[in-house]
Amino acid sequence: MASRLLRTRRRDTAQTDKPYWQQRGWRLSAGFLALTVVIGALALSVRGVGGTTLASGDLGEAKPVLRSAVTGAAAGDGGGRRDGCRTDDRDVRPPSAAPSDINWQRIAGMKVPASPSAGPLLVSGPVWWCFARTPLGAVMAAHVVQAAIAGPGWRSVADHQLVDNSGRAFLAAQMSRMSGREVSESPLEFAGFKVLAFASSRASVDLLLRGTSQRQLINVTVDLEWSDGDWKVVPRNNGSVSTQGSVISDARGFVMWKV
Repeated sequence: MASRLLRTRRRDTAQTDKPYWQQRGWRLSAGFLALTVVIGALALSVRGVGGTTLASGDLGEAKPVLRSAVTGAAAGDGGGRRDGCRTDDRDVRPPSAAPSDINWQRIAGMKVPASPSAGPLLVSGPVWWCFARTPLGAVMAAHVVQAAIAGPGWRSVADHQLVDNSGRAFLAAQMSRMSGREVSESPLEFAGFKVLAFASSRASVDLLLRGTSQRQLINVTVDLEWSDGDWKVVPRNNGSVSTQGSVISDARGFVMWKV
């Protein structure tokens, strides 16, 4: 028994010591297991919600993507919105069914849900942004960032849509080292979601993913923070944008997407 526990600990330690994109749990995270990406070589298709072209703005590579549009708003309080971003934030009920206005878009090779009411409403290069300050807006942001961070525009996505913490710095350092290398993983697709917690400045969302070549269901949790006027994903210390993936037997409790 002792030798078995020692072998288990060694395997766990080996996983932890690996770069984050090679860890099994990280590879099971939404977005990364779903894509076959050549960083810097994949062209993003920027198409609009509902079949029209989304408005683009010059966000600048070295500047915050969102600036307060409210006179006198305190810096970093998240109360303001960048010019051009307006959403209806009244419905703060956790969704019990998939919204009727969903339109599926492709970001960095992965199909993601988009909504004219919940977001993303604007596109600036690889950054799909402007989400409603609602539970559904947080759900949309969780899906979009999971996919976009694995694309060639990951640096802009990280700068503008990840909370600035040690996890973001770690992710950027590791992604820079693997730039130009092919990342080949088994494909996944978004299958459903569950809002675990919601407040005006914080949200936690479970995402359900399904392998496109098998029926296995994988659950990951994404934490988000309302910052600089939009939802941003909170990276983990190891650079992952979600928890380690957990294989589950059924989808009870999840709102299922109709793809």
